[in-house]
Amino acid sequence: MQVECSSCKTRYRVNDDSIPAGKAVRLACKTCKLPILIEGKPLKGEDEPPPNGDSATLKAKITKSIKDLPLIPQVVVEIQNQLSQMNVNMQQVAKMIETDPGITSKVLRIANSAYYGASGRTSTIMQACVILGLRGLSEVVILAGSEKVLSGKLPGYGYDAGDLWKHSLAVAFGSKILANLRDPGISSAAHTAGLLHDIGRIILDPYIGERKAQIREYMETRQKTFLDAEIEHFGFSHAEVAAEVCQAWKFPDFMSKAIHWHHNPGGSNGDLLSYILHMADHIALMGGVGYDDDDILNEVQKDAMSYLQLKQSDLSEILMKVMESVNQIGMS
Repeated sequence: MQVECSSCKTRYRVNDDSIPAGKAVRLACKTCKLPILIEGKPLKGEDEPPPNGDSATLKAKITKSIKDLPLIPQVVVEIQNQLSQMNVNMQQVAKMIETDPGITSKVLRIANSAYYGASGRTSTIMQACVILGLRGLSEVVILAGSEKVLSGKLPGYGYDAGDLWKHSLAVAFGSKILANLRDPGISSAAHTAGLLHDIGRIILDPYIGERKAQIREYMETRQKTFLDAEIEHFGFSHAEVAAEVCQAWKFPDFMSKAIHWHHNPGGSNGDLLSYILHMADHIALMGGVGYDDDDILNEVQKDAMSYLQLKQSDLSEILMKVMESVNQIGMS
């Protein structure tokens, strides 16, 4: 069979028998280094879902691929789990980071960015651990681990390289600022959840591409958002898929819940982090750090401002801080 990288369009010939039936394999594109999802033949008696067929079958298929094929380096997940423990051995964490040269170089680059204020002072991972502290290190590690994943093109959605990454950064910093106003104890988790809130779009992108014409027609004729189109055509949204990704990576359940409800925090039973992600997403779009043609149709929920105890004037101030943070981090 032939497979094509959705980002750079490089084509490869793959032996059908090399992919186990009923399984999927993710390989790195030799040209752009981004992952290519290659699916094996369906198991005997297992039918492929039709283009607009059973949403439960399609969701199960997508969820299975998530569990089998992590998108970020395993060391990043392991470090996040270590940093969430009560008694953290910083030397052990430093050694874990150093097992991955790519993550090591990125952690040092981010630690030396203007945002973290250690410019030129951090030359070793142990120094970064000491200077940044646990929360700062947790943020930097997840930034380093997700940068490549979130920076690629998403042709199904029509996003250029860097679109998703810049928006994700803006929502991460906005979420951290909002959390510090309401509950500083969840600021680090808010940052991570904000960074990963749209990662479900990466998983859905190939399926969006297969239905692009129908989705575009649905949006234009009915004045609907891309989120509406996802639910109409699949029976679920990228937010639900992103929540499944976080569960597969064993991030805390409250983060998965917030990501699931970030477009509709009113359905979260008053969950603070869900409202924080929702508002941070809105603030990023206010600043033009978005990527959809339908951004104008996305509105903040009526109770979000009062729930977060915000005034309209607060949003402008937060937006300025968000944009400054995105610029200071100095990443692609």
